[in-house]
Amino acid sequence: MKTFRVMTVVALGLAGAAWAYGSGPDASAALAGAAWAHGSGSDASAAATATGSARISAAGAMATGTAATWQMAPDTTGAALWSYLQQQDYQENWALYPGTTELYEGTEPHGMLLTTYVNDAARRALRNDADRMPDGAIIVKENYTPNADLAAITVMYKRDGYNAEHHDWFFAKYLPDGSLDQAPNGMALQGRVPGCQACHSAQREHDYLFMGNM
Repeated sequence: MKTFRVMTVVALGLAGAAWAYGSGPDASAALAGAAWAHGSGSDASAAATATGSARISAAGAMATGTAATWQMAPDTTGAALWSYLQQQDYQENWALYPGTTELYEGTEPHGMLLTTYVNDAARRALRNDADRMPDGAIIVKENYTPNADLAAITVMYKRDGYNAEHHDWFFAKYLPDGSLDQAPNGMALQGRVPGCQACHSAQREHDYLFMGNM
């Protein structure tokens, strides 16, 4: 009976968390409900440990009635974000930015050819004509040379509370091997990157995005 109780409450907690994602909050309340079921046993210890820290992945938080995929939201560091993108296998599992194709024509400071991916949170916001990107939205822009050789990967990651002055965007620029690119002064291009913030702030009314109608 105890095992049945645990499984039932965990299932309800997952369903509640999936609902919560749609309105913006994280899943901590639902996880707390799941952790409540463990009593003194260990069946739900993972849920208890995760309480208050886990979020539904933007790529997997779909309340389909069958299952929900959980991922930890990446920290606001270049290494954590890059690791997350590889775990997500974004090239295979994420959608192209609406209205674009692979290797569309780009301009400086990005590549002459671009391919841009969005995670599910960003895709839904664009599809629903949201005023701003939600917490957890990620936009990945692959920058290519005119010969279609990958030169860099630039990423925008929205994390509530990270940098309110610049709409909470975390910026990063990676070389093809996944290492962070550097400014001429040796600064790693991650986080509150002055050049990225200055350029994108021209689109402050559109949540720092040059593409779309946000």
